[in-house]
Amino acid sequence: MLKLDKQRFGQIQLTDLLTNTESLLHRSSGAASPDTVRLRCKESGQNSWRTSVLLDTRPTKFAVPSHAKPKAKQHRFGGPTLYSFYDIYGRDEKFQAAIRLAKRAAATDYTVMLSGESGTGKDIVSQAIHLASMRSNKPYVAINCGAIPKSLLESKLFVYEAGAFTGAKQSGQPGKIEQAHGGTLFLDEIAEMPPEMQVALLRVLQDFTVTRIGGIKPIQVDVRIITATHADLWKNVQEGKFRADLFYRLQGVQVTLPPLREREDRLELAKLLLKGIGSELDQGPLSLTTAAERLIERYPWPGNVR
Repeated sequence: MLKLDKQRFGQIQLTDLLTNTESLLHRSSGAASPDTVRLRCKESGQNSWRTSVLLDTRPTKFAVPSHAKPKAKQHRFGGPTLYSFYDIYGRDEKFQAAIRLAKRAAATDYTVMLSGESGTGKDIVSQAIHLASMRSNKPYVAINCGAIPKSLLESKLFVYEAGAFTGAKQSGQPGKIEQAHGGTLFLDEIAEMPPEMQVALLRVLQDFTVTRIGGIKPIQVDVRIITATHADLWKNVQEGKFRADLFYRLQGVQVTLPPLREREDRLELAKLLLKGIGSELDQGPLSLTTAAERLIERYPWPGNVR
């Protein structure tokens, strides 16, 4: 379905030739900016329309090899390469239900909590939500709360003033929250966030201001927060390891990605990846033996899609 930004002109026949549609078809529904589709019309002197994808009924994809899919979008702010919902493959019903919910969440500005075992694709889905949101042309900033020492996490999240502590840059340093202003902040492994940082993040979510380390003046920020965890965060709340008030703030929309061993499309995914391997090695069509197919269906896949 194409949304036309210009008023209707002429009577367009089915035999009209459209060109330059590949980039449009590689976009997911809800993309923020329109594309140009060139066409030849028998009854009109116009030769192009501005178009956007309103409804995409194609099945989603997941973990498609890079050479078998359109290139993911390089973020305009020089950040990481981001993946859209088009880059996600999955025919399993539970997985598709999770992706449908993620797409609906992308159309809002609610916080999103992504849960699922390691390797199920939480980071990819987070990127897709950002690209399908109204913030897609703003920064996407990701930080892994479990990969950064607790002593450094505060300085990573919050900007600090010049000379705020020993070793601080004389010019100060912008933190992740302020870098994400206008866009999306993705907090991976949120369950690993230390208690003192949970309090600081809660203050940000309450009034959307940050106070630089060593500073006194609060700074207004506009960020959409997406979190991810492989832990049972509610269990952590009950055990006193995670603040209940922060949990409720973060759980705007909860999207749970199923583990690969519970998905019914494991064999399809394996064949898709094998096709990419064949192209990569220039070996022509490759196929799985019956024994290999049985192994794929029975294996528990502890690393999931990763």
